[in-house]
Amino acid sequence: MWTKALALIVWVAGLGVGTGCNRADVERPTSKGSSGQSDVPQADEEPTLKDADAYAKRAYDWLCKDNHANALKDYDRAIQLQPTHAAFWNARGFTWHMKGIQDKDRPACEDRALSDYAEAIRLDPKYASAINNRAWIRATSKVNRCRDGKVAVEEATKACELTGWKNPGYIDTLSCAYAEIGDFEQAIRWQRKALEDPSYQQEEGENARGKLTLYGRKQPFRE
Repeated sequence: MWTKALALIVWVAGLGVGTGCNRADVERPTSKGSSGQSDVPQADEEPTLKDADAYAKRAYDWLCKDNHANALKDYDRAIQLQPTHAAFWNARGFTWHMKGIQDKDRPACEDRALSDYAEAIRLDPKYASAINNRAWIRATSKVNRCRDGKVAVEEATKACELTGWKNPGYIDTLSCAYAEIGDFEQAIRWQRKALEDPSYQQEEGENARGKLTLYGRKQPFRE
């Protein structure tokens, strides 16, 4: 998942390797009053909010500080207040995924992430970010039961199609998915395609070349 994409957790208008916010397709939306200053409390302030967007924005702040527990609490509140907003489910799923990478109970976290992504996709079947996020876990998870290369290829392809094949992070996911099913020729092809994007090359070039080395050895990528 590419750092530039910053879209895994976008909630505005319904709308992938590092840690914290840099892992995600994530943008921090702003909510400004007439003064032009943000009216959203910062992450170290007490939760006294009643607006779902405000909780989601503060959850993003917690996520940027790698405080997954507090981020999850605020995403829980956002979902309670606005349960049909697909982006909140996608954001919470990503937070579970990040927590799992750092948590001893990774299988449970990955299961929660997949469940949240599924709900986001149910609510918005064309939600490319959530589709890509689920495909990423299906393609790269270290938890055996969470991987499904065939489904990952299908979903990563769909995410790429929905975005006109213009998101190199999604193309990277497709590359990983092909590696998971053992089609390393296609894995190399799509990783090289992702590297054609100058920003992706700059931000993820080293990681991408590492994947190409793995694929040359007939090995899939594991996150």
